[in-house]
Amino acid sequence: MQACSPPPILVRVAKQILISLVLTSAAMVPCQSFAVGPAPVNLGSTADFAILSYTAITSTGGGVITGNAGVSPAAGSFIGLNTSQMFGTIYAVDSTGPAGSVVAPALLTTAMGDLTGAYNDAAGRTPVPTGPFLNPGAAYLSGYNIGGMTLGPGLYKFGSGQTAFLESDVTLSGGPNDVWIFQCGADLQVANNVHVILAGGAQVGNIFWQVDTAAVLGTSSVFEGTIMAGTAVTMNTSSTLQGRALAETAAVTFNGNNISLPSPWDGATDLGSGWKNSSWFGTFNVNHYPWIYHKQHGWMYVYGNDSTSIWLWTPDLGFLWTGSGVYPWLWSDTQKTWLYYDVGSSNPRYFYNSNSQKWVAVSP
Repeated sequence: MQACSPPPILVRVAKQILISLVLTSAAMVPCQSFAVGPAPVNLGSTADFAILSYTAITSTGGGVITGNAGVSPAAGSFIGLNTSQMFGTIYAVDSTGPAGSVVAPALLTTAMGDLTGAYNDAAGRTPVPTGPFLNPGAAYLSGYNIGGMTLGPGLYKFGSGQTAFLESDVTLSGGPNDVWIFQCGADLQVANNVHVILAGGAQVGNIFWQVDTAAVLGTSSVFEGTIMAGTAVTMNTSSTLQGRALAETAAVTFNGNNISLPSPWDGATDLGSGWKNSSWFGTFNVNHYPWIYHKQHGWMYVYGNDSTSIWLWTPDLGFLWTGSGVYPWLWSDTQKTWLYYDVGSSNPRYFYNSNSQKWVAVSP
């Protein structure tokens, strides 16, 4: 199976109007399940970046990045990446960036401003945690080790000057709408080979690590969540990060195997060459994400990183809302009705329109 690039006109159309649809149509979708923990951190335009840095991005090369990368206000010459390792765009403030990078100083200024806002939001969350949410784990001289623990959703705080250590695997257990925010009063230190494990449907996009100083992911570690570091982020050899590495005042060192933005397809089976299979959504290609090429539906633009609530835009049906607990039902914003997809039908696909109570054939 092979998927070509989506038509440029569709990219422009979907990106321009999908955000406004999400903002104005939220009240039209069914209520989502109750969430535990604090409200998620609003990342703004920073959400599109897998790596964002103030001074530089350095890399030994070869690691795969799914998402955008950028540096601001430092010159593009401080970006040590190449487009061959990107499933996304490299943004630079000037023309000295890597070959194929996009010069977009205004976009980067906005993203860095949104990072500062998100960092301050996470750092300032109240009420101040108490009990097991304040300085969790085993006490060290310079911080606390949460290795070996299973943590439910909530706001966790490591006090001023206290480092969050992960010396062994940590499990974050909760539902798909639950939120974790970790306020680290000094560094975030993840030991070699340590994994952050998600259980109970916990979603990568709902995990936030606010780090006062630097974050370091050890060799072959597997980490989950968005890291917002006051200074630098370092990913050591063979480490992986599902989330974001965002450095507010210093550099990101990417020597890991891969880093990927959260997506609603995180639990899908990897079939190779960008193809994935979801137990509820079928087979699709993510090489041009947030565009996907679905085996039956064709090109679809995806907005959202929570599998229980996703907006889609397709050239034949327009804007659709669905989720893992809803599909094959899709809410059509264009037709203002629910559509039931006859799973497996292709070219044409068959949908039952709940308003007209008739089956309709649609070709991608």
